[in-house]
Amino acid sequence: NNMYKAFGIVNSSSRNIRVEGLEDYRPIGAFSFLGRYRMVDFPISNLSNSGIDRIQVYVKEKPRTLVSHQMCIRDRRNNIYNTDIASYYENMECIEEMHHPYVVITPDYMVYTADFSKLIEQHIQSEADITLLYHAVDNAKDAYLNCNILNLNKQKGVLSIEPNHGNAKNRNIFMDTYIMKKDLFI
Repeated sequence: NNMYKAFGIVNSSSRNIRVEGLEDYRPIGAFSFLGRYRMVDFPISNLSNSGIDRIQVYVKEKPRTLVSHQMCIRDRRNNIYNTDIASYYENMECIEEMHHPYVVITPDYMVYTADFSKLIEQHIQSEADITLLYHAVDNAKDAYLNCNILNLNKQKGVLSIEPNHGNAKNRNIFMDTYIMKKDLFI
């Protein structure tokens, strides 16, 4: 049972996401989707539906809009050092207290469905240090222009991560989702 294998971290959005007129008021994870859900509900749902029952949600600012899910808070408004690494470092105690050997790190701004229990099994069997989730698409010239792409070798090892500049239609869109051992992550 994967429930005891991994915990989840839902990370606050990267700096390159802008929604005009909205982000002054709340974090992207709190944005309404289809009038009924918040963006952060999707990664939380993916994690809990995969049997992951320990989830940390990192929020850059205004956590009250997300407080029903809140565990660890990242609150460093407009700070040049407000990076993923800074937020992990700030919450290191929360991370170290987790008894699970694996961690799934997923963003609060991508809407997708994933069974992380299968991905964790694949990660363990592959013996890779880090597994990155991606989605192969054939419309990358017009879509996913704010996303990063993965360049892979024949064994599906990652050669590089780079921005999608829209210069090819077939691309592996990086879902900003990682699986690794907690000890490696720390």
